[in-house]
Parts: sequence; structure tokens; C-alpha cells
Amino acid sequence: MILQIQVESVSTRKDRTYKLVLGTQELSPKDATELFTLNNSLAYCYISAKRIESDVMHEIDKASIEIVDTIKSPSKRLKSVFYLLWKQDNEGYEDSELYYRNKMEKVIEFYKEKLEQ
Repeated sequence: MILQIQVESVSTRKDRTYKLVLGTQELSPKDATELFTLNNSLAYCYISAKRIESDVMHEIDKASIEIVDTIKSPSKRLKSVFYLLWKQDNEGYEDSELYYRNKMEKVIEFYKEKLEQ
């Protein structure tokens, strides 16, 4: 499906991805149905102010989608929590990375003590 669209807004997200809001003119019921089936799916998108030439469309058809994992791992989530704690009370640490390392060392030591000798 090729649509003429208007880029209505572009914004950044916390995870460094981008959000695009696109608008289009009225669609046929068939095209609207096809568009709705793409909701929350990975899809290809070619945006250009110029008409898409057929050789470019063939290149797009040959491309593969690279899945980018935007879900934080547990360790990244914990690091984010420590950063927010540091922002609330830095406990004398001027650098959030040093704060993080100190807190992680305490967590590691806590669980090491639980290991059987």
C-alpha cells in the first residue's frame, strides 16, 4: 500500500526512539482495513517529499526489518532506579555513576553473604 501522507508531528521518546504522527486523506475500506491490521506491528516506511520511483520500491522490498529491543533489561531498570534515588539524595556522591557502583556493590555483597561456603 502506498499512501500520500502529511507528517503532522515528530517527537522524541525517553528511550531515544522517535514518534511520528502521520495523517492521510480518506481511505477506501480495503486500504483502511489493511492499515488497521498494521497497528502495533513492525512495518516498512519510506518518507520522501518526492514520488517513489519503482527501483527504490524494489530496494525497499528487499530490505529486512531490524528489531530494536526497547524494553529495558532488569539491570538497566535497576540502574535507572538508582539514578532516580541519586537525584533525590546523592548521599555525597557528585557523580551518579559512582553512586550506582557503590549501591551495586552493596547488593552484590548482600547476596554473596547468602551463598553457602
